[in-house]
Amino acid sequence: MKKKKADTDLIENDILDKEDKSSKKSRIPLFKKKNKDNDKDDQVSSKDTDNDDGDSSKKKIKIPVKQIILILGISIVASVLLIFIFDWTGWRTAFRDDITTKLLGKEKEVLIAQYEFEYSQKLKKAESEILKEEREMLVVEYEELEAKKTDYEDRMSRLENAESLLEQTRADLIKREQELAEQIEQFEKGIIEVEELGKIYQAMEPKNAAKILGAIQDTQQIVKILKTMKTDSVAAILELMETAKAADILSKLN
Repeated sequence: MKKKKADTDLIENDILDKEDKSSKKSRIPLFKKKNKDNDKDDQVSSKDTDNDDGDSSKKKIKIPVKQIILILGISIVASVLLIFIFDWTGWRTAFRDDITTKLLGKEKEVLIAQYEFEYSQKLKKAESEILKEEREMLVVEYEELEAKKTDYEDRMSRLENAESLLEQTRADLIKREQELAEQIEQFEKGIIEVEELGKIYQAMEPKNAAKILGAIQDTQQIVKILKTMKTDSVAAILELMETAKAADILSKLN
């Protein structure tokens, strides 16, 4: 029994030894794996730290570049402002002159356009006023011509009436002269009395009576006729007769 127990103990010991060996073998690679994993982690962490360091360095580099760019921009703007304010290069004057020229040019164009528009409006207004005045003048002239035409027609009508009246008067005078000539002839023959002749001559126009009496050769007969007439009629007839004959008749009347 003791031998069996000893044998079992030996077997167990062998088994334990084997297990210890196997466990040691198995532990070594596990440890190695752990070490490898730790190494990898260390490498990754180192890489991360490197990356972090790179990023931080980049960040550290980016920040000064922005500041430098900002400073450069501010300095450029300040330089431009100083150049513009103090006009060191004449750029401000040229810029101002250019703007002034452009503004003046535009203002000139606007003024020219405005003047042209105002001129065209005034011209149209003047043309319309001139046309209106000419139209009014033509209307006035037409009315004046119509009035003159009416007046001319009236005058022509009066002239025609006067001519016809003159012709009638001339015919009446001729007839009257013939009658007077006959009466004178009858008077000379003693047919008509002197008073009747005086009434006839007194009713006549002084001019016509003077003409007819002036044609009588016998001054005594003229004196007899005039004595039967009114003084005013005798004076008017004598004024229209020839001076010598009127003086002769007047001397015999007295």
